[in-house]
Amino acid sequence: MTEPREGVIQYRLSYVCEVLESEPDMPLLCRWHGVFRRLGWLGRDPHRYGGDAFGNLSFRSPRDDSFLISGTQTGDRELGHELVAQVLDFDLTRNYLRARGPVKPSSEALTHAAAYQLSPAVRWVFHIHEPTIWAQAGRLGLAQSDPAVGYGTPEMAGELARLHEGNTAGVLAMGGHRDGVLSFGESAAQAAVALFETFAAALALSP
Repeated sequence: MTEPREGVIQYRLSYVCEVLESEPDMPLLCRWHGVFRRLGWLGRDPHRYGGDAFGNLSFRSPRDDSFLISGTQTGDRELGHELVAQVLDFDLTRNYLRARGPVKPSSEALTHAAAYQLSPAVRWVFHIHEPTIWAQAGRLGLAQSDPAVGYGTPEMAGELARLHEGNTAGVLAMGGHRDGVLSFGESAAQAAVALFETFAAALALSP
C-alpha cells in the first residue's frame, strides 16, 4: 500500500477550538513527551517522513471516558497545555472523532481511541517512531499489525482488537507505518517501561 504522509488526518473530525480545563495528568504527559523527544522517538527530521513531525502521546481523563492527546504536528515542540486536544467522543466504524481544545488532535487519535476501547484499564498510550524496535519486531516476538493497514484508520482499530488478547499493557509494531511503535498501559510508567525494555532487547539483537 502507499502510506499517507505522516501527520495527515485520516478520520472525519468535528472540532471546536477552545481553552481546556486543567487535568491532573497534564504535567506528566508533557514530561514524557519531553523525554521521548530528547531520545528522538518524537520529533521532526527533514530526511524522514517527508519532513513532517512524528509521534504522539495520550492519557485517559479520570473524570470521564474522554482522552487528552498531543496535537497534530507537535512531535518536535515542547509540549504544553496549549498544544493538547481532548477527544470527547469517537465512532470507529464511522471513522469519526469529536474533539475540542486549542489545537486539533493528532492524526493518530483514532488509533489511540481504539486502544482505549480495548479495556477501561488502559489509561495511557504512547505512539513513537523507533527504527530499531520496528526492524527487530519479528525477532522480538512483538505483535505486528498488518502491513496493508494504514495508521489512523478504522482498519488499524480492528488490528488492535485482533492483537490485544486481553492484555492491559503491551508494545506492538505498526506493520504498515514505518518505524511506528505503540505502547499502552494502566499507567504512564508501565507504558514507558515496556518501551525501554523492548528497546534494550532490540539493541541486543542489532548488528
